Amino acid sequence: WDSIAAECTAFLGPAGYGFVQTSPPQEHVQGTQWWTDYQPVSYILTSKRGDRTQFANMVSTCHAAGVKVIADTIFNHMTGSSSGTGVAGSSFTQYDYPGIYQPADFHYCGLEPNNNIVNYDNEVEVWTCQLDGLADLATETEYVRSRLAEYANDLLSLGVDGLRLDAAKSIAYTDIANITSRFTSSPYITQEVIYGEGQPVTPNEYVFIGDVQEFRYTSALQIAFVRGGISSLQSFDNLGWVPSASANVFVTNHDTERGGDSLNSNSPSNAYTNAMIFSLAHPYGTPTILSSYSFTDYDA
Repeated sequence: WDSIAAECTAFLGPAGYGFVQTSPPQEHVQGTQWWTDYQPVSYILTSKRGDRTQFANMVSTCHAAGVKVIADTIFNHMTGSSSGTGVAGSSFTQYDYPGIYQPADFHYCGLEPNNNIVNYDNEVEVWTCQLDGLADLATETEYVRSRLAEYANDLLSLGVDGLRLDAAKSIAYTDIANITSRFTSSPYITQEVIYGEGQPVTPNEYVFIGDVQEFRYTSALQIAFVRGGISSLQSFDNLGWVPSASANVFVTNHDTERGGDSLNSNSPSNAYTNAMIFSLAHPYGTPTILSSYSFTDYDA
């Protein structure tokens, strides 16, 4: 968090960026891998990035530099690990998080082996089975909804201006709408809902809640800037995508840059930088620019 605060002051503010998006700030499983941030253990604001005081200071410092703060936020799940101790010292087993959740607060869909999502053509499975083995919260229940809203409101009380809802596709939009209706303010919201051809759960179902991340844009830029030519990118308005006013777009993010699903800094012919420039210039959607680091393996 200290490094983000410094970046807001030295670069992001002077450069005119409106927001900075942070990694998830809650306590998570231990480990150096980037994805450990995405396995919550509790809603204590201590992560490998710093503690509550450092997080709050970062928000204040960024605001002073004219930069608002979006926190990556995980409503869908808790850990994939069977048991352990989080980075703030909280002990857990996969479906029992003392003082927060007990086994009755999770889904056990019974539709697939190990209760994991396999068939994305079944919306009930997408919304109630586990994403990659991560303990799936029963977001249709009153207790879970109130607990998630309590966490979000804690972030908002520290001055957080927006939330990125991780894995929103795996949560019924009615559940998300109920949770966000409990917020004490009206933050900017962007939701991770990845389009899948012919699948019943679509990005457009979530636009009444807030912005939705349009991954078809990411794929289109990868194709156009590497092999297809950019004439295909003249207009995105007639493709059936998320409407421009509700679309959050990006050349790459922390997932796609590692999975080969987008351009990244290793793309040939300066395609990555050119696509970033295109994204900032084109009127479709609200662009997000990734600030990342060099890495030699997926987990780095």
